Amino acid sequence: MIEPVEFIGPKTFLRVVGSNRVYGGEWWFDESLLQRIGQTYSRVFFGREKKEVIRTALRDVLALAATWNKMTEVWALKVPPAEALHGYQSRATPQALFCGLPISPVNRMLTGRATQIFFPVKNPLWVEQYGSLA
Repeated sequence: MIEPVEFIGPKTFLRVVGSNRVYGGEWWFDESLLQRIGQTYSRVFFGREKKEVIRTALRDVLALAATWNKMTEVWALKVPPAEALHGYQSRATPQALFCGLPISPVNRMLTGRATQIFFPVKNPLWVEQYGSLA
């Protein structure tokens, strides 16, 4: 179910992208999701693999198919204090890891469930690079 929402800043939303458009009207998620995933793995020792583990966890809960999102960068939409931003939120629905291929051990289903927000209009001056998952 998609429902209209209004957010009053300060608030930060994130978007993971590969070669996707950052400034388009696509789906974003609350910064707290990435923080919770990071905390989940904070007590486990990782070297270079930590970004891959976080990318895999994000891909699963956001149901972002590898076919259309390489997830190499994280961008932030930072709503300034007292500013309003209108959008539509919904939970991500399950999708295959690779679109158009049968489900198999290699092409598993991504679970979804994370809340994502679609912002049809946003101030591009509020968008900045947040980090890297590469």
